Amino acid sequence: MKVTLTVNICIYDNLANGTQGIIRQIVYDENSINIFPNKKNNFMLNKPPKYVIVELLNSTTGSYKDLPPNHVLIYPIKRECTYTAYKCDGTTLQKRFQRLQLPLTPAYAFTDYKCQGRTLNKVIIDLTSNESILNLKLPSTLQDEIDRLNKCAQTTAHLEQWPDD
Repeated sequence: MKVTLTVNICIYDNLANGTQGIIRQIVYDENSINIFPNKKNNFMLNKPPKYVIVELLNSTTGSYKDLPPNHVLIYPIKRECTYTAYKCDGTTLQKRFQRLQLPLTPAYAFTDYKCQGRTLNKVIIDLTSNESILNLKLPSTLQDEIDRLNKCAQTTAHLEQWPDD
């Protein structure tokens, strides 16, 4: 599976945010696997894998003992997060927690921000309907409905309180 690193691990070894590779092996802790006997090839992990071996694409890295060229080990990392809940009275409640996960994400699609500065051999671009080069015309009934919804949204935004039924 093609993946992208989501954090800078070692920039001197080309293990930086946005580096792409292919997962070649996933190494699990034996105690973390729950196998479902009734379902073929189904299992659940109690915790992240010990590590994954990733073959880097379009990038070179130093050599690691017992690994082929351009192969690296990626370990789970622990990050602190904050969850903010907004209460009805306008106050907030914040909870801090830690999560342990692999710093990888699937690399089959990118946003316009993630692909900036990349050299891409092939690209498919999803242009929105406001691009004049496509000369897209919305049916008048659809445009009327969009206008009606925008007017409703503006009216709702200016309400100081919900009207009584």
